[in-house]
Amino acid sequence: MLQIFLSYARIDGEMAGRLRRVLSRSANAHVWFDQHDIVSGLKWKPAIRKAIRESSYFVAVVSKRSVSSRGFRDKEVAEALEVLKEFPESEVFLIPTRLDDCGMPKQAMKRYTSADLFPDWGAGVAKLRTAMGLKPAMGKARSVASKSIASTVERRMTYYRVSLVDMAGGVPSIRVLARELNRIQDFFGFGATRVVAPTRARTILDDSPHLDVERLPELFFKRVCPLSSDYAICLTDRLLTYVDDEGTPWVNHLTSKSRSHDRALFISHGDLGIYSAQAGVSFDVALAFLIVGELVDFFLDTGYHDDIRDCPMDYTQDHALIVPGLRAGRFCKSCDRKLSKNPNLKKALTAMLKWRR
Repeated sequence: MLQIFLSYARIDGEMAGRLRRVLSRSANAHVWFDQHDIVSGLKWKPAIRKAIRESSYFVAVVSKRSVSSRGFRDKEVAEALEVLKEFPESEVFLIPTRLDDCGMPKQAMKRYTSADLFPDWGAGVAKLRTAMGLKPAMGKARSVASKSIASTVERRMTYYRVSLVDMAGGVPSIRVLARELNRIQDFFGFGATRVVAPTRARTILDDSPHLDVERLPELFFKRVCPLSSDYAICLTDRLLTYVDDEGTPWVNHLTSKSRSHDRALFISHGDLGIYSAQAGVSFDVALAFLIVGELVDFFLDTGYHDDIRDCPMDYTQDHALIVPGLRAGRFCKSCDRKLSKNPNLKKALTAMLKWRR
């Protein structure tokens, strides 16, 4: 079954909705449309990136009004151009679709033949359907096809690929951990790999070994964050140093993000063996606890809280303060309520917190 990603600016929303309804009258395709397909409670960015990666075609609706406006549609097109690099030049993926006689919003789009929905809407739609090989569906056959497509889309929408990256060989059970987390839930699909941290990113700060996230080269991120993965959690035995979006440097952190690659996150597990022993849980259970916190932060707007509630979302400057949370193995009431907006996600994360307890 084909998936078609329909990209549009809000200013073209009415016409994009009309195009979605027309293209949806197909027996072999589902049109991914943000207003209908983003899972409730999730941030839009990971949901959209995943949808683009899984789509057979990316239809970019543009007009004179939208070309001169700004919005997250530009980021969608940039992501589509990245996905396009994996396609053979002979295959069609990106289809610029013009509502009027406008130019292309990005230079890279100018090399692709556009489907024009003017001056004849019907002829333009027919050309678009032919380019994607869409088949018409009618009557009961369409009803059955729609149910099948909806079922397929629901399964795909609840499956995010997460790569666990062991950077120091300090997690010998990483493949077992990934397999176990996959066994107990189906919202995330975990994979495992090992990558050596580049020497230039290793440093000593405050007499402690650190990993400087800012010094990691582009090749490192290309390896740990391929397009086939939605998210990479890099595990290191070093404390972390990084620079935030305001340019402020931070040291001695357990977790950090990369400013240049928002799909990569880093977790320090150097003292986790000590904390897990104090909490009476295994190292792997403690690692799953930290992973849960980063998944919540990446996929939801919940964020970390400064007060200590014995929850994976506690922001702890004193690292030892994670021990009560490790021992409790649950979300606080506030985070639990926020997670309730997406029952499938909550079920998966809760299962990961309760694993082997």
